[in-house]
Amino acid sequence: MRYFATRYLLAFVSLFSLTSCGANSSVPHQPCNYAEECAPVGDAVCIDEACQIFSELDGYGNAVINISFDRDMIEISKSGYVRIIHKQQADGRILGCADIIAGNVDLDDKTINTLQASPKYLVFNCCGDFFPNILIQLIRPANDVIAVVQGYEYMDGGGNLNAIGCLDQGLNIIANQNIEDVTITVDIP
Repeated sequence: MRYFATRYLLAFVSLFSLTSCGANSSVPHQPCNYAEECAPVGDAVCIDEACQIFSELDGYGNAVINISFDRDMIEISKSGYVRIIHKQQADGRILGCADIIAGNVDLDDKTINTLQASPKYLVFNCCGDFFPNILIQLIRPANDVIAVVQGYEYMDGGGNLNAIGCLDQGLNIIANQNIEDVTITVDIP
């Protein structure tokens, strides 16, 4: 009887494990159209239509982003986001700042490989204070990534996009390290 109960308990646990994963396959190199088909956002990328899944051994890196505004822009944006993304999209195309700044890229598109679970929310201006530097934590490691800053006219990313900046050269996220001295110049789109 003990063998019978143990066997059914193991079968139930296995079935529960499979159904609790949802649509995420967590199988490296499995075909994909976007990273969420592979694992939760920030835990995988889909490159050349194949899953590349981060493990706990891959760890996370951090980056200190310095946001540079022209003096006349300091009061324009109240809040915004910083996104750290992989240059390569799911279909193999390479992203660049020129297309992002020109507005040719929807940064919420699922085919963009984000290296964070979600974009880092920023408060640029509050109560007369301006916050030009921010620590971005828990970024999956990758070489030659893109950092994008978006500024909005109201708090909580509300209103119109009124400032944007991008860096697509020389930024490498390294596990268990703080990357410092990263400056992104923000301009009016």
